Amino acid sequence: MSTASIFGLLGGLALFLYGMQMMSTGLEAAAGNKMRVRYLLDIKHIHTEKLGASVICVEGIKKELMRMMDMARRNVQEAFDAILVMEKRREKHSAVEQREEYVDFLNKEISIYITSAVSHEITSAGSQLFNSLFTITGNIERISDHAVNIAGYSNMISDKEIVFSEQAKEELAENYIVADTCTIDYTFLWNSME
Repeated sequence: MSTASIFGLLGGLALFLYGMQMMSTGLEAAAGNKMRVRYLLDIKHIHTEKLGASVICVEGIKKELMRMMDMARRNVQEAFDAILVMEKRREKHSAVEQREEYVDFLNKEISIYITSAVSHEITSAGSQLFNSLFTITGNIERISDHAVNIAGYSNMISDKEIVFSEQAKEELAENYIVADTCTIDYTFLWNSME
């Protein structure tokens, strides 16, 4: 692997981590505390018949966002694992891609729901809250997209039989810790949205 490729990979990783930090800041600004992460293969918490009741809408959106964030976090963990552990890289990449499809589904459904909900909102503060939730939805989806890219690099690393130096492995492990810290369970962050 050439030096330019390594710098490109590390530059992409740095951009990914910056995006995660931005998303983390957004979540902190818009967060509250009564969330439980669930990973189910459907929209569980938002219901179109409850549009117009902002508090109910926001609670459902927050719960779906937490599920979506959990999936994105798992993608980040598995993507870094594929690069650092060097075992079952293709299987891990496949699992990340499958989970990403579901994150994309949630992104679409939550975005549609927020668009409908905001049309019923009459206060400026409520509209701003829905706008923040819409932004967070897109940011979480982008985190998951970056995880797919990282997992994809693991296949190239295997195919080209690239071996990282101990220093490179340490730096990747440090980047993983930063990425994981940015995506830790945000249950405690949702208080300010209530």
